[in-house]
Amino acid sequence: MANIHSQKKRILRSERERLENRLYTSTIKTYFRKLEGLVESGDSAEAGSAHRELVSTIDKAVKRGAMHKNTGARKKSRAARTLAKAGASSADLARDLRHGLVAAARALTGTPRDVAGRAGTGTAR
Repeated sequence: MANIHSQKKRILRSERERLENRLYTSTIKTYFRKLEGLVESGDSAEAGSAHRELVSTIDKAVKRGAMHKNTGARKKSRAARTLAKAGASSADLARDLRHGLVAAARALTGTPRDVAGRAGTGTAR
């Protein structure tokens, strides 16, 4: 056990962060097993809903730093392949992918949408 006060605080904080990271990874694994079960049972509507929930959780874990961005991308890709086995239309998958990429680009660049729904260019029309 540490003797220095700040080190004691650091030990407590790192344990709290470790448990939070484990919560994210465990939840992602659970949602993935749920998605695989729904795909095997052939329930494509529920599988689509479970896929959106899984992708959202992965994005949150990446944003919080509980998971590396490449790991998150790999898991989302694997989930999309699993969902494709259920016979989900490619249009639905493309829409979800497009929405995720646009949201990620907007978050990285910090560009808000203008009134017409397009990314702001900074020039008046």
